[in-house]
Amino acid sequence: MQGSKDIKAVALISSDGLMLHSNISDINPDKVAALSAAVLGLAKKSASEMNFGGLNEVQIRGEDATYIILSIGVKKLLTLIVSSQANIGMINILTRETVKSLSEDI
Repeated sequence: MQGSKDIKAVALISSDGLMLHSNISDINPDKVAALSAAVLGLAKKSASEMNFGGLNEVQIRGEDATYIILSIGVKKLLTLIVSSQANIGMINILTRETVKSLSEDI
């Protein structure tokens, strides 16, 4: 995924938490994969229990970065770590285009 200097890391992860591909270097990629799958799974369960309908995305905003996890079908997810200064609207446009493209490849 190209187009934003604010995207610090991107990872393609299986729904069971295995790293498939990433450019993560300053954090343990396997830990990011496992945590991403767990966070998305818990968020989906929470949304279901509260009758929110389907859930496809989770964003966690911290002081220094935003952690974004998106579903790609039922078997994969895309995780991004972006700068806290990032234009989240632009990041959302880029990620949705990427998810659509990756979904077509599955």
